[in-house]
Amino acid sequence: MDLKHHYKLINSADYKDGSNNRDGYYTICVEDLKGCSDIEIIGGPMQQAPRWIRILIKTLRILHIPRSILSPLVKAEPDDGPEVCILLFRLVKATYLNWLRLKYPKAIFIFFLRDLYHTKMPTIGYYRNEKLIDVWGSYDEEEAKKYHFDFFYPEIESMISFPHEDLTPTCDVFFAGAAKKRLPKLLEAYDFLTDHGLRCHFIIMDAKTTETDMREGIDYTHELIPYREMLLRSIRCKCMLEINQDGAVGMTSRFLEAVMYNKKLITNSQPVKDSPFYRPEYIKLYDNITEIDPSFVLDDSPVDYGYNNEFSPIGLIEHIDNVISSNV
Repeated sequence: MDLKHHYKLINSADYKDGSNNRDGYYTICVEDLKGCSDIEIIGGPMQQAPRWIRILIKTLRILHIPRSILSPLVKAEPDDGPEVCILLFRLVKATYLNWLRLKYPKAIFIFFLRDLYHTKMPTIGYYRNEKLIDVWGSYDEEEAKKYHFDFFYPEIESMISFPHEDLTPTCDVFFAGAAKKRLPKLLEAYDFLTDHGLRCHFIIMDAKTTETDMREGIDYTHELIPYREMLLRSIRCKCMLEINQDGAVGMTSRFLEAVMYNKKLITNSQPVKDSPFYRPEYIKLYDNITEIDPSFVLDDSPVDYGYNNEFSPIGLIEHIDNVISSNV
Protein backbone atom coordinates (compact mmCIF):
# COMPACT_ATOMS: atom_id res chain seq x y z
CA MET A 1 0.00 0.00 0.00
CA ASP A 2 1.15 3.51 -0.79
CA LEU A 3 -0.59 5.61 1.88
CA LYS A 4 -0.41 9.37 2.32
CA HIS A 5 -0.97 9.18 6.09
CA HIS A 6 0.21 7.07 9.00
CA TYR A 7 -2.58 5.15 10.73
CA LYS A 8 -2.81 4.10 14.34
CA LEU A 9 -5.60 1.55 14.62
CA ILE A 10 -7.00 1.36 18.15
CA ASN A 11 -8.04 -2.26 18.42
CA SER A 12 -8.90 -2.39 22.12
CA ALA A 13 -11.96 -4.64 21.78
CA ASP A 14 -9.94 -7.87 21.85
CA TYR A 15 -7.53 -6.81 24.58
CA LYS A 16 -7.88 -7.70 28.23
CA ASP A 17 -5.44 -6.99 31.03
CA GLY A 18 -2.93 -5.75 28.48
CA SER A 19 -2.73 -8.92 26.39
CA ASN A 20 -4.16 -9.51 22.96
CA ASN A 21 -6.79 -12.16 22.34
CA ARG A 22 -5.51 -13.46 19.00
CA ASP A 23 -8.75 -15.38 18.52
CA GLY A 24 -10.95 -12.30 18.93
CA TYR A 25 -13.21 -11.04 16.16
CA TYR A 26 -11.57 -7.64 15.66
CA THR A 27 -8.05 -9.06 15.77
CA ILE A 28 -8.88 -11.58 13.05
CA CYS A 29 -10.67 -8.96 10.96
CA VAL A 30 -7.53 -6.80 10.72
CA GLU A 31 -5.10 -9.69 10.24
CA ASP A 32 -4.25 -8.44 6.72
CA LEU A 33 -2.96 -5.14 8.13
CA LYS A 34 -0.18 -6.71 10.17
CA GLY A 35 3.19 -5.82 8.74
CA CYS A 36 1.94 -2.81 6.74
CA SER A 37 4.56 -0.10 7.18
CA ASP A 38 2.14 2.82 7.57
CA ILE A 39 -0.29 1.08 9.92
CA GLU A 40 0.28 0.53 13.63
CA ILE A 41 -2.20 -1.65 15.50
CA ILE A 42 -2.48 -0.42 19.08
CA GLY A 43 -3.95 -2.54 21.81
CA GLY A 44 -5.74 -1.60 24.96
CA PRO A 45 -4.92 -1.16 28.65
CA MET A 46 -1.11 -1.43 28.45
CA GLN A 47 -0.99 1.43 25.97
CA GLN A 48 -3.62 3.71 27.45
CA ALA A 49 -3.00 6.91 29.35
CA PRO A 50 -1.59 6.75 32.89
CA ARG A 51 -4.33 6.49 35.50
CA TRP A 52 -3.57 9.88 37.06
CA ILE A 53 -3.89 11.58 33.69
CA ARG A 54 -7.25 9.89 33.09
CA ILE A 55 -8.50 11.03 36.49
CA LEU A 56 -7.37 14.58 35.78
CA ILE A 57 -9.03 14.62 32.37
CA LYS A 58 -12.27 13.32 33.83
CA THR A 59 -12.15 15.97 36.55
CA LEU A 60 -11.55 18.74 34.02
CA ARG A 61 -14.49 17.53 31.94
CA ILE A 62 -16.78 17.59 34.98
CA LEU A 63 -15.62 21.13 35.82
CA HIS A 64 -15.88 22.22 32.16
CA ILE A 65 -12.19 23.16 32.07
CA PRO A 66 -10.48 22.76 28.64
CA ARG A 67 -8.30 19.66 28.45
CA SER A 68 -5.56 21.74 26.81
CA ILE A 69 -4.52 22.85 30.29
CA LEU A 70 -2.89 19.42 30.62
CA SER A 71 -0.78 19.83 27.48
CA PRO A 72 2.45 20.53 29.40
CA LEU A 73 1.97 17.24 31.29
CA VAL A 74 1.60 15.08 28.19
CA LYS A 75 4.53 14.61 25.85
CA ALA A 76 3.11 15.25 22.40
CA GLU A 77 4.45 13.23 19.50
CA PRO A 78 6.57 15.21 17.00
CA ASP A 79 4.62 16.22 13.92
CA ASP A 80 7.51 16.28 11.46
CA GLY A 81 6.56 12.87 10.02
CA PRO A 82 3.54 11.80 7.97
CA GLU A 83 0.16 13.08 9.18
CA VAL A 84 -1.28 10.74 11.80
CA CYS A 85 -4.80 9.33 11.65
CA ILE A 86 -6.27 7.60 14.70
CA LEU A 87 -8.72 4.96 13.47
CA LEU A 88 -11.22 3.25 15.75
CA PHE A 89 -13.58 0.37 15.02
CA ARG A 90 -15.08 0.51 18.52
CA LEU A 91 -15.40 3.41 20.90
CA VAL A 92 -12.98 3.66 23.79
CA LYS A 93 -13.36 5.69 26.97
CA ALA A 94 -13.64 9.42 26.44
CA THR A 95 -10.72 10.02 28.82
CA TYR A 96 -8.48 7.87 26.62
CA LEU A 97 -9.56 9.80 23.51
CA ASN A 98 -8.85 13.09 25.25
CA TRP A 99 -5.38 11.84 26.20
CA LEU A 100 -4.75 10.75 22.61
CA ARG A 101 -5.76 14.20 21.41
CA LEU A 102 -3.17 15.73 23.72
CA LYS A 103 -0.51 13.25 22.62
CA TYR A 104 -1.32 13.67 18.91
CA PRO A 105 -2.60 17.27 18.72
CA LYS A 106 -2.71 17.37 14.92
CA ALA A 107 -4.09 13.87 14.37
CA ILE A 108 -7.33 13.18 12.53
CA PHE A 109 -9.65 10.95 14.57
CA ILE A 110 -11.74 8.55 12.50
CA PHE A 111 -14.44 6.12 13.61
CA PHE A 112 -15.71 3.29 11.39
CA LEU A 113 -19.11 2.21 12.67
CA ARG A 114 -19.57 -1.52 12.05
CA ASP A 115 -22.96 -1.77 13.72
CA LEU A 116 -26.28 0.00 13.29
CA TYR A 117 -26.10 3.54 14.64
CA HIS A 118 -29.69 3.57 15.90
CA THR A 119 -28.85 0.69 18.26
CA LYS A 120 -25.88 2.62 19.71
CA MET A 121 -27.29 6.14 19.49
CA PRO A 122 -27.14 7.21 23.18
CA THR A 123 -23.46 6.31 23.54
CA ILE A 124 -22.27 7.48 20.14
CA GLY A 125 -24.39 10.62 20.39
CA TYR A 126 -22.28 11.77 23.34
CA TYR A 127 -19.03 11.34 21.38
CA ARG A 128 -20.52 13.28 18.46
CA ASN A 129 -21.75 16.11 20.67
CA GLU A 130 -18.37 16.36 22.42
CA LYS A 131 -16.61 16.38 19.02
CA LEU A 132 -14.23 13.63 20.11
CA ILE A 133 -14.21 12.18 16.58
CA ASP A 134 -13.43 14.20 13.44
CA VAL A 135 -14.67 11.82 10.75
CA TRP A 136 -17.54 9.35 11.15
CA GLY A 137 -17.99 6.51 8.70
CA SER A 138 -20.49 3.65 8.50
CA TYR A 139 -20.68 0.23 6.86
CA ASP A 140 -24.40 0.78 6.20
CA GLU A 141 -25.15 3.09 3.27
CA GLU A 142 -28.73 3.90 4.30
CA GLU A 143 -27.75 4.80 7.86
CA ALA A 144 -24.86 6.89 6.54
CA LYS A 145 -27.35 8.98 4.56
CA LYS A 146 -29.87 9.21 7.39
CA TYR A 147 -27.44 10.21 10.14
CA HIS A 148 -24.96 12.21 8.03
CA PHE A 149 -22.01 9.83 8.17
CA ASP A 150 -19.59 9.06 5.38
CA PHE A 151 -20.25 5.70 3.75
CA PHE A 152 -16.83 4.10 4.05
CA TYR A 153 -16.97 0.47 3.03
CA PRO A 154 -19.57 -2.33 3.10
CA GLU A 155 -17.71 -4.46 5.66
CA ILE A 156 -14.27 -5.88 6.29
CA GLU A 157 -12.73 -9.17 7.27
CA SER A 158 -9.40 -10.88 6.71
CA MET A 159 -9.47 -14.43 5.41
CA ILE A 160 -7.56 -16.88 7.60
CA SER A 161 -6.62 -20.53 7.17
CA PHE A 162 -7.11 -23.58 9.37
CA PRO A 163 -4.26 -25.77 8.11
CA HIS A 164 -4.38 -28.40 10.87
CA GLU A 165 -8.13 -28.71 11.35
CA ASP A 166 -10.52 -31.32 9.98
CA LEU A 167 -12.94 -29.27 7.86
CA THR A 168 -15.38 -32.12 7.18
CA PRO A 169 -18.95 -30.79 7.65
CA THR A 170 -20.40 -31.67 11.05
CA CYS A 171 -23.88 -30.24 10.42
CA ASP A 172 -26.10 -29.14 7.56
CA VAL A 173 -27.10 -25.67 8.81
CA PHE A 174 -25.22 -23.50 11.30
CA PHE A 175 -26.27 -20.29 13.03
CA ALA A 176 -24.38 -18.24 15.62
CA GLY A 177 -25.41 -14.92 17.05
CA ALA A 178 -27.10 -12.97 19.79
CA ALA A 179 -30.81 -13.53 20.39
CA LYS A 180 -31.66 -9.81 20.30
CA LYS A 181 -35.29 -9.53 19.10
CA ARG A 182 -35.12 -12.43 16.66
CA LEU A 183 -35.35 -15.47 18.97
CA PRO A 184 -38.87 -16.45 17.81
CA LYS A 185 -37.66 -16.36 14.20
CA LEU A 186 -34.63 -18.47 15.12
CA LEU A 187 -36.78 -21.13 16.77
CA GLU A 188 -39.17 -21.11 13.83
CA ALA A 189 -36.26 -21.62 11.41
CA TYR A 190 -34.75 -24.38 13.54
CA ASP A 191 -38.05 -26.28 13.75
CA PHE A 192 -38.76 -25.98 10.04
CA LEU A 193 -35.29 -27.10 8.96
CA THR A 194 -35.03 -30.01 11.39
CA ASP A 195 -38.58 -31.14 10.57
CA HIS A 196 -37.34 -31.53 6.99
CA GLY A 197 -34.46 -33.77 8.01
CA LEU A 198 -31.60 -31.26 8.22
CA ARG A 199 -29.00 -31.43 10.99
CA CYS A 200 -28.89 -27.99 12.60
CA HIS A 201 -26.54 -26.47 15.12
CA PHE A 202 -27.50 -23.08 16.55
CA ILE A 203 -25.47 -21.10 19.10
CA ILE A 204 -27.68 -18.40 20.55
CA MET A 205 -26.13 -15.86 22.90
CA ASP A 206 -27.68 -13.72 25.61
CA ALA A 207 -31.23 -15.04 25.36
CA LYS A 208 -33.41 -14.31 28.38
CA THR A 209 -33.98 -17.42 30.46
CA THR A 210 -37.74 -16.89 30.27
CA GLU A 211 -37.58 -16.90 26.46
CA THR A 212 -35.40 -19.96 25.89
CA ASP A 213 -37.07 -23.01 24.44
CA MET A 214 -34.77 -26.01 24.52
CA ARG A 215 -33.95 -27.97 21.37
CA GLU A 216 -31.37 -30.75 20.94
CA GLY A 217 -29.31 -28.80 18.42
CA ILE A 218 -29.45 -25.39 20.13
CA ASP A 219 -26.81 -24.21 22.58
CA TYR A 220 -27.74 -21.18 24.68
CA THR A 221 -24.84 -19.29 26.19
CA HIS A 222 -23.94 -16.04 27.91
CA GLU A 223 -20.22 -16.62 27.36
CA LEU A 224 -18.38 -14.98 24.49
CA ILE A 225 -17.12 -17.75 22.23
CA PRO A 226 -13.75 -16.98 20.57
CA TYR A 227 -14.35 -15.88 17.01
CA ARG A 228 -11.74 -18.26 15.62
CA GLU A 229 -13.70 -21.17 17.12
CA MET A 230 -16.99 -19.75 15.84
CA LEU A 231 -15.52 -19.31 12.38
CA LEU A 232 -14.25 -22.90 12.35
CA ARG A 233 -17.75 -24.13 13.18
CA SER A 234 -19.12 -22.01 10.36
CA ILE A 235 -16.66 -23.51 7.91
CA ARG A 236 -17.55 -27.02 9.07
CA CYS A 237 -21.17 -26.78 7.94
CA LYS A 238 -22.84 -27.17 4.57
CA CYS A 239 -24.88 -23.99 4.84
CA MET A 240 -24.97 -20.91 7.05
CA LEU A 241 -28.18 -19.32 8.29
CA GLU A 242 -28.57 -15.58 8.70
CA ILE A 243 -31.52 -13.79 10.24
CA ASN A 244 -30.74 -10.12 9.94
CA GLN A 245 -31.56 -7.31 12.33
CA ASP A 246 -34.56 -5.23 11.34
CA GLY A 247 -33.51 -2.13 9.42
CA ALA A 248 -30.04 -3.29 8.43
CA VAL A 249 -29.04 -3.03 4.78
CA GLY A 250 -25.27 -3.46 5.01
CA MET A 251 -23.45 -6.72 4.49
CA THR A 252 -23.08 -8.89 7.58
CA SER A 253 -20.30 -11.14 8.83
CA ARG A 254 -22.31 -14.23 7.84
CA PHE A 255 -22.48 -13.05 4.25
CA LEU A 256 -18.76 -12.27 4.19
CA GLU A 257 -17.91 -15.66 5.70
CA ALA A 258 -20.08 -17.51 3.19
CA VAL A 259 -18.37 -15.74 0.28
CA MET A 260 -14.81 -16.02 1.60
CA TYR A 261 -15.05 -19.70 2.55
CA ASN A 262 -17.40 -20.82 -0.24
CA LYS A 263 -20.42 -21.80 1.85
CA LYS A 264 -24.10 -21.78 0.96
CA LEU A 265 -26.21 -19.19 2.72
CA ILE A 266 -29.86 -18.95 3.71
CA THR A 267 -30.72 -15.35 4.57
CA ASN A 268 -33.61 -12.93 4.97
CA SER A 269 -31.34 -10.00 4.10
CA GLN A 270 -32.73 -8.86 0.77
CA PRO A 271 -29.96 -6.27 0.11
CA VAL A 272 -27.49 -9.10 -0.61
CA LYS A 273 -29.07 -9.16 -4.08
CA ASP A 274 -27.18 -5.93 -4.77
CA SER A 275 -23.80 -7.48 -4.00
CA PRO A 276 -21.57 -8.49 -6.92
CA PHE A 277 -21.13 -11.80 -5.05
CA TYR A 278 -24.81 -12.66 -5.06
CA ARG A 279 -25.27 -16.08 -6.64
CA PRO A 280 -28.84 -17.46 -6.50
CA GLU A 281 -27.47 -20.99 -6.85
CA TYR A 282 -25.52 -20.53 -3.58
CA ILE A 283 -27.67 -18.01 -1.69
CA LYS A 284 -31.37 -18.48 -0.93
CA LEU A 285 -33.38 -15.44 0.14
CA TYR A 286 -36.63 -15.72 2.03
CA ASP A 287 -39.33 -13.66 3.72
CA ASN A 288 -40.72 -16.74 5.44
CA ILE A 289 -38.46 -19.67 6.27
CA THR A 290 -41.04 -22.10 4.82
CA GLU A 291 -40.07 -20.81 1.36
CA ILE A 292 -36.72 -22.65 1.62
CA ASP A 293 -36.39 -25.96 -0.20
CA PRO A 294 -34.27 -28.24 2.06
CA SER A 295 -32.80 -29.99 -0.99
CA PHE A 296 -30.82 -26.76 -1.60
CA VAL A 297 -28.75 -27.53 1.50
CA LEU A 298 -28.25 -31.22 0.75
CA ASP A 299 -27.02 -30.67 -2.81
CA ASP A 300 -23.25 -31.33 -2.75
CA SER A 301 -22.40 -29.35 -5.89
CA PRO A 302 -19.18 -27.27 -5.51
CA VAL A 303 -19.54 -23.68 -4.28
CA ASP A 304 -17.25 -20.96 -5.64
CA TYR A 305 -17.99 -17.22 -5.39
CA GLY A 306 -14.72 -16.23 -7.08
CA TYR A 307 -13.61 -14.25 -4.02
CA ASN A 308 -10.30 -12.37 -4.36
CA ASN A 309 -9.76 -10.46 -1.10
CA GLU A 310 -12.44 -7.87 -1.85
CA PHE A 311 -13.38 -7.65 1.86
CA SER A 312 -9.83 -7.18 3.09
CA PRO A 313 -9.32 -4.21 5.48
CA ILE A 314 -6.56 -3.06 3.15
CA GLY A 315 -9.27 -1.77 0.82
CA LEU A 316 -10.92 0.13 3.69
CA ILE A 317 -7.66 1.84 4.68
CA GLU A 318 -6.99 2.86 1.07
CA HIS A 319 -10.52 4.25 0.79
CA ILE A 320 -10.19 6.24 4.04
CA ASP A 321 -6.79 7.54 2.93
CA ASN A 322 -8.36 8.89 -0.27
CA VAL A 323 -11.27 10.46 1.67
CA ILE A 324 -8.93 12.19 4.14
CA SER A 325 -6.61 13.38 1.38
CA SER A 326 -9.46 14.86 -0.66
CA ASN A 327 -10.75 16.79 2.39
CA VAL A 328 -7.41 18.32 3.32
